[in-house]
Amino acid sequence: MARTVILSCDTESLLFPVSEAAVEANIFGGVSPGFGARWGIPLIMDLADRVGAKVLFFYDVFTEYSCPGINGRVADEILSRGHFLELHTHIEHLPEWWWQDRGYKRPGWASNYFDPVTVDLVYSDAIRLFEKCAGVRPTAYRAGSWRFSANILSFLARNGVRYSFNYHPLTTIRQNFPHGPDAGPLDLFIWSNGMLEIPVATLTVPNPFTSKQKYFGFESHMLREPARYFDFMRVFARQMPTARHAVLVMHSWSLAEFAGNVATAPCAERTNAFAQFLELGAKEGVHFAGENLFQSLDATQPQFTVPIEFAGFANSPLVKL
Repeated sequence: MARTVILSCDTESLLFPVSEAAVEANIFGGVSPGFGARWGIPLIMDLADRVGAKVLFFYDVFTEYSCPGINGRVADEILSRGHFLELHTHIEHLPEWWWQDRGYKRPGWASNYFDPVTVDLVYSDAIRLFEKCAGVRPTAYRAGSWRFSANILSFLARNGVRYSFNYHPLTTIRQNFPHGPDAGPLDLFIWSNGMLEIPVATLTVPNPFTSKQKYFGFESHMLREPARYFDFMRVFARQMPTARHAVLVMHSWSLAEFAGNVATAPCAERTNAFAQFLELGAKEGVHFAGENLFQSLDATQPQFTVPIEFAGFANSPLVKL
């Protein structure tokens, strides 16, 4: 079971459209009397710091259009503590005026349907927003709601993004998430455009967690006991014996209780489960990714190369005003 666990965290507001209160609660968390820590990204970093781990935060930069100034706050919070900040996007945050300023109607379809022209418009702005708040260009990307495509990955690779954390086999079998054929759980691989793909750690049925769906991803908000984290890793080791990395997916709101999709308080059960997984895992030889995360990925020899066409083309054009 001793392998590297990459703690990845999608950092986002969860609601569309979003209020400043929802951004504050679902990203930064609030202060709960007697709990002693905020429940958003500050708490996640606190727990990771205890075992010397670094969290790979994928931040939704388009939140800036709903809540001006938020990008700088998020970047400062994460980078000042020595964790990783990389690119995440939900196009739902792009307001009507954003599209009109570029001469187009707002699309009624999702980003995985973007043609190259739309990809250029949207992701050029995403990179601009990221660079403005972080001071550097992103090197890794995870799509909002796993909605990636060959067009998106090709554009990002041409603009210096080397690492893709997008492949999740569960999305390939959903009708509204067309990303090519269902290849099942995969180890690290290289897209034919040179981008390294680090898939989400995934189990196939049968497994101890579900018999109702074909796949079960390593996602913290579904693991409410520390033993379940280790159960997942043991089954993952059996099903993927050559995999050296297991990507855990968290969200900035993963350790919270909710009311109407807005975090209201820390969830002691989820928080304790995650904290104990980190502490017990470190003692039992699990390596949590640290300062050399990207160097270690580069040093790993991927099993195979996948044609970029596998990610799926949609090419739906925008409608001009």
